[in-house]
Amino acid sequence: MNYAETIPVELWLHCGSFCWIPELRQLCLTCTTFRDIFQPVVFAEKKVVIPKRERYDDERAIGGLQLDHFSQFSDTFDGLITHSHLASYVKVLHVVDNLAAEISHGESLTRKAIPDRILRKMGAFSKLRSLNLSNLQLYGDGRRALDELPSSLEHLGLEMCGLASGSLLALKSFRLTRCLHHAAEDNGLLHIVDPKTVQTLVFDASANPGGWEDAINSVVRSLCETTDAVFPSLRLLNVSFAATPKLLVSAFLRKCEHVETLILDSSAHLFEMRYLPNLHSIHCPTILAEALVSNRRVTTLTLVDRGLRTLPLSKALACISSCPTLETINISSFIGQDDLLSVLDATTTAFPRLRNLRLALQYPYGLFKLLMLLLASTRSKQIPLPPGLHALCLVLPTSRADLTRTETTLEPMQLARLLVRDTPAKELIKLSIMYVGCEVVCLRAVEGSRWIMEQWEAELN
Repeated sequence: MNYAETIPVELWLHCGSFCWIPELRQLCLTCTTFRDIFQPVVFAEKKVVIPKRERYDDERAIGGLQLDHFSQFSDTFDGLITHSHLASYVKVLHVVDNLAAEISHGESLTRKAIPDRILRKMGAFSKLRSLNLSNLQLYGDGRRALDELPSSLEHLGLEMCGLASGSLLALKSFRLTRCLHHAAEDNGLLHIVDPKTVQTLVFDASANPGGWEDAINSVVRSLCETTDAVFPSLRLLNVSFAATPKLLVSAFLRKCEHVETLILDSSAHLFEMRYLPNLHSIHCPTILAEALVSNRRVTTLTLVDRGLRTLPLSKALACISSCPTLETINISSFIGQDDLLSVLDATTTAFPRLRNLRLALQYPYGLFKLLMLLLASTRSKQIPLPPGLHALCLVLPTSRADLTRTETTLEPMQLARLLVRDTPAKELIKLSIMYVGCEVVCLRAVEGSRWIMEQWEAELN
């Protein structure tokens, strides 16, 4: 019998919130039914951390690691991979080398043996689907271990790693963040991901484009030279091309014609983005939106400024009004109190067919006063909304812990009911107001003009 089909896994997932670890351990030893359900949930995602060096004068410390400290880490990892079936439960694995930044030249051999040992035993995770490596040196044995990962692997994320070229891994998703590659050793190519299978590519060289761009450029060259055809499966591209040669970017983007989602954080090589004809979803700074949206059937647009806005948001929205296909707009740059009505007015004027709107607000007050303002503006006809709007989400820049007593009573919910009753958006079926990390108020239409109140905590994406 498959117990997971008869007993909700979520129930066992929450057991850790109500029991002490010794109690759970004892329960697993005495109840095989509980163990069979609990273990796959607990071990589905694991994080292996190579510990930092402890500062001790004890001469028995080995390679800068206190013996007991490292032994605890080693025993935990060995126990996981040598168990008869625990390693097979692991679907997502994170390996972080916290020791790497503290190593001196004299300790390099001792230090190198630690991550190599982990990588060589990675085959024990026979059903691994996602692997994230941080601060590891993937040369020699380390790179060979990477090439021998189980065929079930779909996602690989590398952060601040040293890389060497190797086999093309049949991945669906590949993320490269601030990594190093000695291009001269591999003829400028970094073979690591198969262009025929990859669906998502993320390249991030932020904070040091001059050094970390070499690894990105080497992967891009590998992708371009491995196949003459377009990348058949690639659908999402998240790129940072600040120091990538123009000709290389052009050659790469010409093969990305099936990409539907683009996440772009700078204006570098903006002109070359014309080679992406099938974009439906764009995430970019406001100042780039007009150029990226133009002549494309974009349905979803996310605007982010990070304090670099050069023109009022309402004017920026007017500039991209030539895109009649937009159905969803997410404005992640915080909107001030004085700008809210003008942004709503510009949105309604530019996109009358908009169905979903999400705004992040920079308000000095909380939920109760926000609803009062919106209700007053609605009744005075000062707050326009697109007539076909289905869902409106407002995000306030504070946490759940900052809620006042007034904002946990029924008064905000009553105001929200009045707001949806008087809204000019007659097709509105969901109104949600969020604090960072949780959904505080949510109203949803169920039948005709009848609304129900939903209230629950939900993580923001």
